[in-house]
Amino acid sequence: MAEFKHPDMIMVSTTAFDEGVAALLAQKSDGNEQKELVAKLSLLRSKLGFMTQEAVSQATSVRGNHASSRQIPIGKILQITRRKTPVAVRMETRLICTDDLEFTVELDEVLKIVPGEVWNLQYNFGQSVWEFDARLLKADGRELTFGHSDDVRFISRRRFLRVEVHKEAYIARFGFSGGEKIDLPQFVHGNLCEIAGPGLLIEAPLEVKVGERVLVVVQAADDKSVQDIGEVRHIRPAENGYAIAVELIEVKEANVDELVRLTNAAATASRTREPVRVR
Repeated sequence: MAEFKHPDMIMVSTTAFDEGVAALLAQKSDGNEQKELVAKLSLLRSKLGFMTQEAVSQATSVRGNHASSRQIPIGKILQITRRKTPVAVRMETRLICTDDLEFTVELDEVLKIVPGEVWNLQYNFGQSVWEFDARLLKADGRELTFGHSDDVRFISRRRFLRVEVHKEAYIARFGFSGGEKIDLPQFVHGNLCEIAGPGLLIEAPLEVKVGERVLVVVQAADDKSVQDIGEVRHIRPAENGYAIAVELIEVKEANVDELVRLTNAAATASRTREPVRVR
């Protein structure tokens, strides 16, 4: 726990406690040692008064943003993405085991993976998608074990239509990270291929990583444009470089209106087989 800036928070914060547990378990490669440590930490978690698995199971309804990965029932399908790869591939897995500290999913094939990396996971729940990041604790054949997460984000599955478009777009890496030299954004010309509300699929010759922030400018109607910061969700090779799936974050109301207009125009054009025009 030496790497934590405020180690005392482990005793009062559920999130800090779970992060510390995940980091500790990642250092244990022996399965028996991990099981013994999990049992001891589970007892400690209970004594500290943090919510137990039984209490979480009883809270079946999601209130606000207080969902946890502990609430996902065994047998459910999860989509997982390894962040540390040049081209992120989302894989389908099934939840086969869960307890108060960790959960295990089963893949269709064996992957050679080193524990300790943070992965992105998604779980379809009704009209929304639960998305969260979790640290890989153990990889055993087709089974991957992750530490639980209480930081669950919600993405609506029905708020916006997913439609195909063909519009100009510009995308640049967001070079304003703390401690780094500030450089002017270098925009690359691309093509907006698909839109689903704040979710954009842009083809462009720009190498980025999943989780990286980018600046996006999309030509809208009536000489207007949507300009916002987005987070890269998926990447795959494409004819003109890469197909980059971007989710706009903290979208301004005016931009939401323009995205809705774009979506509706594209949906109407698809029904009439007419191209979506910029103006």
